[in-house]
Amino acid sequence: MIHEPRLPDDMAAETPPHLILAPLRGFTDAVFRNAFQRHFKGIDGAVAPFVTSVRGRRIKASHLRDLDPALNRTMPVVPQILSNNSIEFIRLANSLVDMGYAEINWNLGCPYPMVAKKKRGCGLLPHPDEVDRLLADILGGFEGRLSIKTRLGRFSTAEMDALIPIFNRYPISRVIVHPRIGEQMYAGRVDLEAFERCLKRIAHPVVYNGDINDPLRFAHLSEKFPSVSGWML
Repeated sequence: MIHEPRLPDDMAAETPPHLILAPLRGFTDAVFRNAFQRHFKGIDGAVAPFVTSVRGRRIKASHLRDLDPALNRTMPVVPQILSNNSIEFIRLANSLVDMGYAEINWNLGCPYPMVAKKKRGCGLLPHPDEVDRLLADILGGFEGRLSIKTRLGRFSTAEMDALIPIFNRYPISRVIVHPRIGEQMYAGRVDLEAFERCLKRIAHPVVYNGDINDPLRFAHLSEKFPSVSGWML
């Protein structure tokens, strides 16, 4: 017989968990974020859907419209950048810092083939030397805090074994881990054993992201991973 986890009786009396709204391109834009916070509450912050770095020195205002601070006053928001070019990343990130954002998130998790084949999102994960070089360049010219949203790898969870020592060498504010590989997209089970190995080895605060669909599932995960610093829904 399988016993489902029960919600602790005193759960409401405990310190509330740090809950983060996940970026879902085409859905969790400023309109969604504001409406959610107005009607439901409970979310401590959001990572916005990614903006892609662009060539050239001029960044169009329309490119960043969803991140206009005037439209994002209901909850703290962290912009996310999809990029494999440090110069373009720095230019865009510093523009966002000038808009008032203190933290920028680097998307190393997008699994869609059209993205990954261009060595963006999870497409960079099999290339630790390139990730290392990009981090060195970005953090050398970037004025804000950098966090990372990633997966366990693109083709294999073994890819994370090479990446964690690289992440640990840099002043990253937090690492958000979705415990699937890129090839899974959003299908199949999350790999909690691989996530646990990452949690033990990553030197930065770790946020869990993936398949938190109801309170019982959350209770199970929070009991299993008490050292997680936040939960992305």
